[in-house]
Amino acid sequence: LGAPTLDTEVANQLELGAHLHAGAFSAKLATFENRYDDYIYLADSAEEIDDLPLRAWVQANATFRGLEAEATLRVVENASGAWDLRVFGDRVRATLDAGGNLPRIVPARLGAGLQWEREGWRASVGAIHHVKQDDTAAFETATRGYTLVDAHLAYHWDSERLGWEVFLDGNNLSNRDARAHTSFL
Repeated sequence: LGAPTLDTEVANQLELGAHLHAGAFSAKLATFENRYDDYIYLADSAEEIDDLPLRAWVQANATFRGLEAEATLRVVENASGAWDLRVFGDRVRATLDAGGNLPRIVPARLGAGLQWEREGWRASVGAIHHVKQDDTAAFETATRGYTLVDAHLAYHWDSERLGWEVFLDGNNLSNRDARAHTSFL
């Protein structure tokens, strides 16, 4: 259901972050809070029309709080190329100021990967674990956690006027059943 009379959203944001660079090691850490007056979102209902769920555009005051962290270590840099190990994680919590959770909020993630570069070549392999999302809104279904393993290989070169890249991506190499909490499917 549409809502042509919605008010304008107004947001105030505070973010604090820190970066560390120490030789072969770098790290980032950030935390944030976003406060919305009249946040606009698509709310689920218990109703169906023609066997399809009825959703309505509504608005309410809401607060988003989150944390992001990342660390990268240059493990090796020699004739074989540059090898980096990266770990990261993030989490966001979104609630209605009157009580309850906002729908379709991404779950927390933890990941790690190994990246390699040499001349025009790049490759990486890594895994990202999406934790169970059970901070759900009314009429919303929780989603299980899952881990995805991905790999990437690419070669880049430049011609006189253009840059070119050929790549091969492998996604969900472990063939896991993964249901993104942000998806309507």
